[in-house]
Amino acid sequence: STPLNIVVTDPMAVSITAPAPPVWGIAPATLTFTAAATGGDGSYAYAWTFGDGNTGTGASAPNTYANPGSYTVTVTATDGMGHTATATLPVNVYSPMTASLAAVPTTTFTGVPVAFTATAGGGDGTYTYLYFPADGSGSTPSSSPTFNHTYATAGTYHPFVRVTDGLGNTVDSATLTITVEDPIVVTITSPAPPATLPVPYAVSFSAWATGGGGSPYTWTWDFGDGTTGTGRRSEEHTSELQSH
Repeated sequence: STPLNIVVTDPMAVSITAPAPPVWGIAPATLTFTAAATGGDGSYAYAWTFGDGNTGTGASAPNTYANPGSYTVTVTATDGMGHTATATLPVNVYSPMTASLAAVPTTTFTGVPVAFTATAGGGDGTYTYLYFPADGSGSTPSSSPTFNHTYATAGTYHPFVRVTDGLGNTVDSATLTITVEDPIVVTITSPAPPATLPVPYAVSFSAWATGGGGSPYTWTWDFGDGTTGTGRRSEEHTSELQSH
C-alpha cells in the first residue's frame, strides 16, 4: 500500500495590528492598515476591503477615505493550502473642523461687556473653547460656546476662539474687529447770570465733549421749556421764566 502524508497545521487566525483602535481620521484621511496571520502552512496572502468600495492586497495596505462616515475594514488571510481567516476593524472619518466667532456689539465703550458666540463644526462633535479677547488678558477656557468680556481700555482689538474636539483636533476662528471707545462726556457752559434776572432773559450755551469716536460730534439741545437747538454752541436762547 502507498503511505499517506497527513499535514496537520494550527488553525488559521489573522488580526489587524495597526492602526490601534479607536481608528479615526479627518477627511480626506489616508490610513495604512497592517495585518498579521498565524497558523495554517505559514505562507499567507492578504485581501482587504475598506468599506468605501476600495480594496487592497498585501500584509500592509493604505486607503484614502474621501468622505466622512463610519466604515468597516475587513482583511482575509489565505494560506498556501487554501485555509482562510478574517478580521475586521471599525473606522470613523470626520469632517474637517470649522470655527467662527460672532460678537455683540462690535463697537462699544470701556466697561461695557461684549457677548461672544462661537460656532463649531466637524471633528467628533464634542467641543471645548479657548477664547482670546486679544487685549493682553490672555485666554479663557470654557465648555460653553458663549463668553462675555469687558474691555477696560479704549482701542481696536482682534479676538478669536480656538475650538478643540474630543479627539484633540483644533481649529482657530477668523479674528473679529472690536472697537472700544471711552464713554462720551459732555460739559455745558453758559455765562454767569446777573444777580437779578430780567424777564425775558436771553442766554447762549456752549458744550464740549470727549470720548466716543472723537470729533466731529453731533449736538442736539433741549432747553427744558419746550424749545430745542442744534450745534456745539446754541443760538441765543430767550427764556420767559426766571428759573431758566
